[in-house]
Amino acid sequence: MRPLKNYFWLVLSIVWSGVIVYFSFMSPESADGIVMFEHQDKLGHFIFYAVLSFSLIKTFSQEIFTLSPIKLGAATAFAFGGLIELCQHFFTLDRFGSMTDAFANGLGALLMALLINKLPKPFRPSPKS
Repeated sequence: MRPLKNYFWLVLSIVWSGVIVYFSFMSPESADGIVMFEHQDKLGHFIFYAVLSFSLIKTFSQEIFTLSPIKLGAATAFAFGGLIELCQHFFTLDRFGSMTDAFANGLGALLMALLINKLPKPFRPSPKS
């Protein structure tokens, strides 16, 4: 009998995508408008998509093997971010799609891809003994 493959990163990517969808469509925006600092929303987009890009890159490099896991992971996160912004624009009444949000999404995905490409050692698992 073959052992079950561990799909931790794939499950994390799917769950994290669900969190992004929840905050993008189902979570009500704050009515009181508390802003701790300017552009905190953009920082949130940046961080959420950097984490998504990281988990997708790990998925494509360790669980769903592809030739270019870094490019594919970052491109998938970028495309997902653009799709979310388009869906907000066309399918919601209380939200709106924003090019600056899509830009922040893309920057988060791109930064993570660049970090993993330039500093691969901290992002790769240690070899099994």
